[in-house]
Amino acid sequence: MDHPETRYAWNGDVALAYQVIGEGGIDLLYLQGWTSNVDLNWDSPFLASFLRGLSTHGRLILTDRRGWGCSDRFSPSDVPPFDVLTDDMLAVMEAVGSERPVVFATVDCAAMAILFAATHPERVSALVLCDPFVTYVATDETPWAMTTAEWEDFFTGSIRSIRCTTGGMDPTTTPSAPGSTDTSGHRSPRADSSQSSVGSSRPTSDPCCSSSGCRP
Repeated sequence: MDHPETRYAWNGDVALAYQVIGEGGIDLLYLQGWTSNVDLNWDSPFLASFLRGLSTHGRLILTDRRGWGCSDRFSPSDVPPFDVLTDDMLAVMEAVGSERPVVFATVDCAAMAILFAATHPERVSALVLCDPFVTYVATDETPWAMTTAEWEDFFTGSIRSIRCTTGGMDPTTTPSAPGSTDTSGHRSPRADSSQSSVGSSRPTSDPCCSSSGCRP
């Protein structure tokens, strides 16, 4: 399926992939949680239809977070703090000339979107959260979240599955993403391995990691 041209914004020496589709009176900055790839998103008829639907409401801005998809990766030992990720959002907005977009964030992108809205309220016209992760570990207020032990089991199983396959994640053996409701079976090993590397997916989702880096 045809898709918009992928361009790059820069935050220092880090390249951040983005696409723009549609036009209208509002800007909608979409932060796709868990995994993303602005190029491969269009290979999925389901996701492509969703994105084109969003673009009917205004100018849709798609971007891959630092460490994911077409944006520059980072070392698992050098996890960027959340304020760097919010700076990345500003870099993309400046590149496309967006002053006050509606920020739409899903799953684990919710935390950076909330921080961005709190620290740059003048740059956000509205905040929309879908299936947001506001914490990764079960607490008294979020007893439904996974425990540290459950996260360790999840990552251990994921890494074992990846090491046992040659094409990336095997959708028949890899545990489902936490909070995922995707049962359509349209995801592919190529898409999974291209959206996030083995090293980058763990530190950004590991509850033992904080905004200041990973626990030793």
